[in-house]
Amino acid sequence: MPISAQIRLDAPTVGAFERELELRESVVLKRMMPDYSAASGKLFQIEQLSAPWAQTSSFTMVDGVGSFELDTGDTTNMPYVDMVGEEFSQRAFRYRSGYYFDEDEVEATLHRGVPIEEQKIFLVQQAYTETMNKLLLFGDKKTGNPGFINHPAWLRSIAPYKLDGSVTNPNYILATLNAGVQGIKKATNKVIKPDTLLLPEDRYDYLMSQLRLNDFQEKSVLRFFLENNPSIRNIEPIPELEGAGPNGEHVAIFYKRDPMCFKARVTDAFRPRPLYNINPFKVYRAYAFKFSGLVVYVRYSCHIMIGI
Repeated sequence: MPISAQIRLDAPTVGAFERELELRESVVLKRMMPDYSAASGKLFQIEQLSAPWAQTSSFTMVDGVGSFELDTGDTTNMPYVDMVGEEFSQRAFRYRSGYYFDEDEVEATLHRGVPIEEQKIFLVQQAYTETMNKLLLFGDKKTGNPGFINHPAWLRSIAPYKLDGSVTNPNYILATLNAGVQGIKKATNKVIKPDTLLLPEDRYDYLMSQLRLNDFQEKSVLRFFLENNPSIRNIEPIPELEGAGPNGEHVAIFYKRDPMCFKARVTDAFRPRPLYNINPFKVYRAYAFKFSGLVVYVRYSCHIMIGI
């Protein structure tokens, strides 16, 4: 009996399968994006640099600038502004993952027209988004890069009153929220005014639904604060703040959402690499990205309030 022709994972076959895979990837990666606040860029800007060769990333943390002077006609005096601060350099680290296709899956796609299974593409996108969200919020202990919640450049304080229901007087709750705003203003000589407040999800739900103020109509204390404080314009709940303190406390974050204050930097965007033959029966699709951490230009542009 003649031996039936079987597929071989040679270069032409792998190349043809890779073209089919790229079509499926372009559809799935645009359609499927898990909802993570930090990784999606909702909390602060993520700068995408096309610099895969970069080993380090440098920036200056600004501490002081000049000022204007009265023009007296004296041309020998030329006032100027300049950045006065500390230079920082951070390494860019590569993170990688991927998935396998075996010989049967390649043969089914090329010879039988069976669509490539999208679940593997979705899973690697899910893993990337979860990893990026964790890096942005908490950093990586292995590399020493801090994240948004534990960055050493931020102002830190202990909440004057807990917001867990143990204090029910709306005035005490408002005092805690106002202390978060005033902390940044005092630390920066009123130069930085926070415009965003992040709360643990359970605290956000409690303040929105349980406590009320009578001001000719019923309002939640959080709504009252948003409408009457001088700078906060956006309040968002994120579950990652639950237990994010140094000893497992809940934390709140007050900050200026401005890339001139801080941003995250990715030097090589998340992308697939060419298929790689593992053995005569399997090929591997690798994905990778390079992350350089948070770039902080202005100290105390963020205030971490611990123990709310």
